[in-house]
Amino acid sequence: MSFRVFILLTFIAISEVLFSAGYTLPLFGPRDTARGGASMVKSDDLTANINNPANIIKLKGINSFIGLAVINTSGTADYYDRDIENDVTMYKPISNSPDPFFNPTIAISDNFGVKKFNFSLAFHGPYAPDYNYDKKCSRGAPSCPNRYSLYESDITLANAQFTIAYQILKNLSFGIGLKLTYINFKYNLDLINSNDNELSLLTGPSKIGETDANLKFDVTDPINFNAILGLTYEINKYLSISATYQTPISVNADGTMDTKIYKDSKALTVNNTKIEGNKLNVKLELPHQFGLGFLFEIKNTFNIELDFNMELWSVHDKITITPKNVYAKYKAIGIEKSIKLKAISQKKNWKNTYNISLGGDIIFLNNTFILSLGAFYETGAIPDEYFDISIVDSDKLGVGIGFSYTWNFLTFNTSFAYVDFLPRDITSSEVHPGNALQSDYPSDFIVGNGKFDTDILVFSTGFTARF
Repeated sequence: MSFRVFILLTFIAISEVLFSAGYTLPLFGPRDTARGGASMVKSDDLTANINNPANIIKLKGINSFIGLAVINTSGTADYYDRDIENDVTMYKPISNSPDPFFNPTIAISDNFGVKKFNFSLAFHGPYAPDYNYDKKCSRGAPSCPNRYSLYESDITLANAQFTIAYQILKNLSFGIGLKLTYINFKYNLDLINSNDNELSLLTGPSKIGETDANLKFDVTDPINFNAILGLTYEINKYLSISATYQTPISVNADGTMDTKIYKDSKALTVNNTKIEGNKLNVKLELPHQFGLGFLFEIKNTFNIELDFNMELWSVHDKITITPKNVYAKYKAIGIEKSIKLKAISQKKNWKNTYNISLGGDIIFLNNTFILSLGAFYETGAIPDEYFDISIVDSDKLGVGIGFSYTWNFLTFNTSFAYVDFLPRDITSSEVHPGNALQSDYPSDFIVGNGKFDTDILVFSTGFTARF
């Protein structure tokens, strides 16, 4: 038995699910949510901090904003049973029903008497849904391959942002938002350990979880500096154009990994396997983001905006995982042995993605009441061969609706969006469970093949006060 392989594959299993924190929805703030993400040019409240910092220059006097978004995720995973390669059957659907995710935003702006400038301070987090698969997907449940991808995850991404906007010309403004990003990932999954070389893994003791070990890990990158830049140019009274760029984030997260060896996991308990030390470091890259937007408007009547965005997920070419003084200790023929773990690097092959958003406003009663509508389409980043449910990624369609009401110095915004992850039928996934005791994986145990469907509902509301 190779316990070196056991521990290395433990860390490989971590790398398979860790990057799901890179997934966020292309929506931010109630107006943006209502417009289907098409707010790069029109954003004229403090949500411009993230949509386009150049537009902070539009705000006069002291502005403050407080908002809250609620994201509710639901979905199913219906796995293919590849027990007999040419006899494809389906498992029972597994549901994903995490608790609603709450995303608050607080921001304030003022020019402090400096002409042609405006300044803003904001605290916000992008929409990053959690995952929680039903408990029938646990040990002893042969219809749940996902236990080797994910039981549940808890993702936190939060930003403190200082923005400076400058009016270069009467019709040209520039802005830069300097961000301090906090990132935390928590995951829970199982690792398989089987030395059943003659029989399929799906027909041996591993089928009911008798060779499993559980992994729980928690890693954090508390201080990560990055930036968003924006430019807005008003061509004439009807047409405007904007461009944005967000710098990539280099995640360098430290944390802990707790491994539980189940009492009936005989492949490990027979040799009194123990893991000492639990510190690790994870490094990976999040993408560059580029945006270009076009706005047509007749002031005080209506506007319509078309935005294009691209995210260079191809920079995510590998994940590096470095254990810190972690040892696997066990007995072999009565002799105690110890192995110190080394860093591993796992290659990825994610694709660049793009997003198209179309949205606008219908304005009533001299801007007192605004009805906003929008829709977007976004491509997925993960190829079929790298797919598993640690992140249910696919092409997405979203629609939004909302309204704004202004009374004196107060504006109330509320919106609702529905995001449909287009159903995905995966038959060529190459993602296997981590198996410590068998160097070659049997072709009939893939944890990423099946039919997957996910929907997300977003409710967003906020108040703006101007003084």
